[in-house]
Amino acid sequence: MPKRDEPMDAYRRVRKPVPRPGRAIPDRRRKAEEERHRREIEEERARRDEDHGR
Repeated sequence: MPKRDEPMDAYRRVRKPVPRPGRAIPDRRRKAEEERHRREIEEERARRDEDHGR
């Protein structure tokens, strides 16, 4: 008597194996945005200090 197909056999015959993902590339946008904000604050402080003669 032939072996019955498992429910997932059809899926496994059609689906191609996918390699495991490598190391994720870190998202640097948040860090770059924080740096930009910090720089803007420092520039504004420097401008204010110049206006007040410090």
